[in-house]
Amino acid sequence: EAAKKLGAEIVKEEYADPAATDFTSNIQKIIDAKPDYLFVVWAGANSPWKQLSDMKVQEKGIKISTGAPDIAALSTMEPLIGMEGFTVYYHDLPKNKINDWLVAEHKKRFDGDVPDLFTPGGMSAAISIVEALKKTNGNADADKLITTMEGMSFETPKGKMTYRKEDHQALQSLYAIKLEKKDGVPYPVPVLIRELSPEETAPPIRNK
Repeated sequence: EAAKKLGAEIVKEEYADPAATDFTSNIQKIIDAKPDYLFVVWAGANSPWKQLSDMKVQEKGIKISTGAPDIAALSTMEPLIGMEGFTVYYHDLPKNKINDWLVAEHKKRFDGDVPDLFTPGGMSAAISIVEALKKTNGNADADKLITTMEGMSFETPKGKMTYRKEDHQALQSLYAIKLEKKDGVPYPVPVLIRELSPEETAPPIRNK
């Protein structure tokens, strides 16, 4: 839907077996459809990146794009260096004091490890609870907190988030990135192209 809204025409949707380790037939069908772009939605260790590279999909003029995942999965994306896509979080993308604190504190507590993809989500959830409790003067009644949080904005490691009143989605920034090789980093690094605003990335309301 979002792609169509931006003027794209969907020429092929290909669904691979989630347990598959051989994607030859899936990739061949995509190549035969001759799209300009291939957007990959994938989670799991048996990822298709090496095979997409082996079958020279990009050399055939098909531009691959996908979400940059957690650090462990980034290690499997060596064949996609140069790819432009998006990410939910990478520790040096947001520029704000809360993220600076999170990165410094995480390194201090976890042997120099940086916060990973899902770390700021947990911190943001905790911040939102504290902010809501401040507004209710410590009243932790569930219904009171729900009405307080609906439409509430609060600062997080990713900047300002807002709980959308209609469906409680946490509207937030995402990051348009390019995967690049960096000296001393053993995986492709998401480098910022531009920050995508919460308004741009808001999913459609589905519960009406």
